[in-house]
Amino acid sequence: MVVHTNLKELCTHKGSFSLQKNECENLLWSINKVEFDQSILIWHIATTLCYYLDVGNQDGSHIDICRTENKHISDYLMYLLVTYLVMLPIGIGMIRYRDTCAEAKRFFKEKGLITQNVEACLKLLEVESLEVLPSKVKGDRCKSALFDGFRVALTLKKIEKEHMWKVMSQGLKWIEILAYAATHCRGFHHQ
Repeated sequence: MVVHTNLKELCTHKGSFSLQKNECENLLWSINKVEFDQSILIWHIATTLCYYLDVGNQDGSHIDICRTENKHISDYLMYLLVTYLVMLPIGIGMIRYRDTCAEAKRFFKEKGLITQNVEACLKLLEVESLEVLPSKVKGDRCKSALFDGFRVALTLKKIEKEHMWKVMSQGLKWIEILAYAATHCRGFHHQ
């Protein structure tokens, strides 16, 4: 297990340390090139898609525990983003969240999927790649993170399953994000 010896350092990485340690430099854009709230949305979408990819293969193994723990932390950070935005660093998280939900509903409707369930997640993962970067299609006005999250999930999907969950758990990916959030919000909200 990767352990940070310097807690101050842990709280500054936002997840990049774990990506570098696990040789996933191709995903650093999802941490370093986007705002923090966008990174939470991107990684929540990727975590959810990867989680549902394995939903039928649960056997109580270490990988299952890692997967479930990552999903819980991801869900918690989304809860903060939607319900207690003041607990996160200042950003436009609610706008991004609304745009992402609207884009997901449009996508699911176009694909004939009525609900946002396991089937819908698996439908997203059937696509092998995105021909054009999402930002080129949607422009600057739309703040959705749906297809950026999808891009991260596609990259993770290509990695061996055990290593994929190691990137997010053993490398403390979500713990780094949580630590960053806790130390970069207005402190009086922690009372």
